[in-house]
Amino acid sequence: MGDETQAQKLELPDLNPEAVETVLNVFCTRKSVEMPSWGLKFKAVEMVKQKFGIAVGVKAEAPTKKAKVEHPAMADPRWLDATFLVGPKKEEVKVNRALLASMNRVLCGILFGTGHISVDPAKPIEWPEFDAGAVRQVFLALVQGGKLEVVVPVESVESAKALVEYLLETRESLKLYYDTPFKREFLGEFMLENREDEKGQETLTFVRGS
Repeated sequence: MGDETQAQKLELPDLNPEAVETVLNVFCTRKSVEMPSWGLKFKAVEMVKQKFGIAVGVKAEAPTKKAKVEHPAMADPRWLDATFLVGPKKEEVKVNRALLASMNRVLCGILFGTGHISVDPAKPIEWPEFDAGAVRQVFLALVQGGKLEVVVPVESVESAKALVEYLLETRESLKLYYDTPFKREFLGEFMLENREDEKGQETLTFVRGS
C-alpha cells in the first residue's frame, strides 16, 4: 500500500467563512473575484489576510511600476515544502507544493506523481534546462492566478517562453510580460512595448494596457 497524503484540518473560529472563501479564491485560484473595499465585509477580509500572513491592504490588482510582487507560497518559509534545482548551477527555487500543483496540471504530475509514477516529496526536482529567474517569475505568475502582472527580466525571456510552453500555458493567461532591451514605460492607460512589425523588424509600439 502506497503512502497516503494526510490532509490537515485548520480551525478558524474567529474568522468569517465568507471572508475566508473570498481570500482563498483571490489569492489561491484563477477565479475572478471582487474584493470588498469598505464596510464590515472589508474588515472581515482584512482579518483573514492578516491571519494568513498576507500583507493587509494588498489587493489582487496590477501593482505600480516600483511594486515588488510576492506571494506567501514562494516567500513564507512555513509554506515552502518543495524544492526545484534550476540551471547548471542548481539554484534553489522553493515553493508550496500543493498550491503550485493546483494551478497547473503538468506541475501537478511532477510534484505529486501520476497513477503509474510515484514521487518522493523529500527529493528536489532538477531542472537544468531552465533559467532560475524564468522559473521564479513563471511560478509567481502561476500562484498569483493571473491576477497580477509579472515581468520576466530580459536575460530570462527565452527560458521563460520555453517553460510556459512546457507547462501548456500561455503568456496571456498568466498575465506574464516579457521584458525587452528597451525599458518598458507605463504612460497613462498605454504602455510602450518592443514588438515586431510585418517585416519582422522590432519596433517600439504604444499598446493599451490590460
